[in-house]
Amino acid sequence: MISLHDETGGLTTPARLAERSGLSHYDVEAALRALAREQPVLFETQGATTLGRFLKVGNPTGRARRICGAWPTPEQVTQKLLSAIRDAADTEADAQLQAALRLVSAYFHGPGRCRAAAIGAAAIAWDREW
Repeated sequence: MISLHDETGGLTTPARLAERSGLSHYDVEAALRALAREQPVLFETQGATTLGRFLKVGNPTGRARRICGAWPTPEQVTQKLLSAIRDAADTEADAQLQAALRLVSAYFHGPGRCRAAAIGAAAIAWDREW
């Protein structure tokens, strides 16, 4: 569902999920019924038949993406941040700014690694109201 949603940007049918996943239509419907009861919700449903079959599903939540591994981890965000700081230091023409970036990079690669990971985790979890 996640990859189909990312490709189309909208809802899809259970039949399309079955086709894409290689699972039977019955297995997809059973999985959707079970997952639709999860709280907090994992995806949006649109319409249902009298037999409990969904007409369309999609818009997976951040929680669904985290469960499926389709959401960045704090470690991935941290590594991306540290790489960007290191790359910025490597390409900076101003010597003072380059030295400052190298100090920041050294700190976050060493004793500040936990702080960098906390920044990554906070960025991922940015779903609270302020």
